[in-house]
Amino acid sequence: WFLEVKKGILDAMERYLDALDPIFDAPTLQLFEDILPKKRQQLEWAKALVHNAVKDAEVLEGVTRWRSYVRSYLLYLGGVDERLEYPGAVKPDRPMVQAYGPLPVKCSKPDWAIKGDLGNPPKEFSDSLKIFMWHYATEIQTLDPMSYLFYAVDDMPFEFYVDLSRHIWDESRHHKMGVRRLQQMGYDLKDIPFPYTEDPMKNFEQFYFDLTMIAESCSFTRKKKSMDAFYSKGDILSGMTAEIDVVDERSHVKFGKKWVPQLFQKRLGDDRSLAEIVRAKIEHIIIANSLGDPGMSHGAFCGRTEMPNLNFDKL
Repeated sequence: WFLEVKKGILDAMERYLDALDPIFDAPTLQLFEDILPKKRQQLEWAKALVHNAVKDAEVLEGVTRWRSYVRSYLLYLGGVDERLEYPGAVKPDRPMVQAYGPLPVKCSKPDWAIKGDLGNPPKEFSDSLKIFMWHYATEIQTLDPMSYLFYAVDDMPFEFYVDLSRHIWDESRHHKMGVRRLQQMGYDLKDIPFPYTEDPMKNFEQFYFDLTMIAESCSFTRKKKSMDAFYSKGDILSGMTAEIDVVDERSHVKFGKKWVPQLFQKRLGDDRSLAEIVRAKIEHIIIANSLGDPGMSHGAFCGRTEMPNLNFDKL
């Protein structure tokens, strides 16, 4: 994909630039001046990755086979922009090989990471506003299941993957925001427990629903309150961290409202409306809380028992 299609995209962009007027099309030219270096950087990254991987003979054979197939297919199409002509180009046969997979057996994590529990944060964070920075840092735990979702759900509209890509990027940024503040506060990540799940994601539709319609949609009140508390105490960077997160979460909830009903209908045959799906989940949480289910009391950011020791007046 990178070495053939991405390269074809770069070539098509260069051809497009040749047709632009330096004055009439100045806004477009300015955009391309920003885009092209990034595309070239992506290509160089892929080259280094592939060149390191093909030291294995079997991988080299697979890369060569698929590059040849993609290259021939692009010639058949007339290039990425379908504007070129290659006389005699024919549609190549797809290589008959087993589909890539299966999904990894275990989710990835650094060897040095200490396994923690989202419901039982480290004591030094549990009763102060620092817990929010710890929670941001723990958002790395959502990246693996979201990537599983992107990989495994292959029958949704293209726009779903665009929105999901942005969502994944945001969660990565949120993790980095929390890590930055913790490090600035003098903490070493190797000394801080972080929750993670080793088992790969299986119930993709339910995970996406729980993330967007429960966990994120329920978090605004507490996060906005923390933002105001940080600003009032002069901790501007922590306040901005919370504010950026709130803005992103609004987008994620909009994504969920748009895609949850389609995911449930298309993949589960569940024709319920979004309101009906949410109502059933809330009822389930209420029942679980009443029965003392520890998995529900804090995980959705809605439970009254979440962060029971939190003091918004304490940094």
